[in-house]
Amino acid sequence: MNIDKNTFVDILGLPENDVKIIEMRKALSAPKPLLDDFFKEYGGTSIPLEEYRAELFFGDASKISAITMESYGNNELLFSGIDLKKDAKKMIPLPFDLTFKDSIDVVYDKLGKLENYVSKNSPQKIWDLKLKNGNNALLYIMFNSGKYKNISKISIYLYTPSLGEVLKDIKVK
Repeated sequence: MNIDKNTFVDILGLPENDVKIIEMRKALSAPKPLLDDFFKEYGGTSIPLEEYRAELFFGDASKISAITMESYGNNELLFSGIDLKKDAKKMIPLPFDLTFKDSIDVVYDKLGKLENYVSKNSPQKIWDLKLKNGNNALLYIMFNSGKYKNISKISIYLYTPSLGEVLKDIKVK
């Protein structure tokens, strides 16, 4: 699999045994998600990729979709997000044609809209996205200063709007 700028966005929500997820892990030399004690307690697990300064996240489908309240571990394990940080030894293409050199104005130009949420405690902007596959995701863009000059980290996570009560405190009015 060739990882391009929107690979991670396009495969969010796929089960960990889907061929696209397996190929993505193979391309990044990432191991299979581990269902350890952390997973059992929180319903998710992550795979750090040191060379890429990235982390892949997998979550129990019941935690992500809220369709069922079954206990964790009894449902499919879905690819639920990724963190991408700058200054990696090996670069992964950023989604939406973003680069770590982008300022907030460039980000606004590329995304074509203003953010839906804003963090009052850090130089971060948050967008609520409806993905092509029907899933909802939050795109977090962290900047390296309060002046929003350069991106330092990008994160994309699946979420269920019905579980979005947590976000009401940071909603842009």
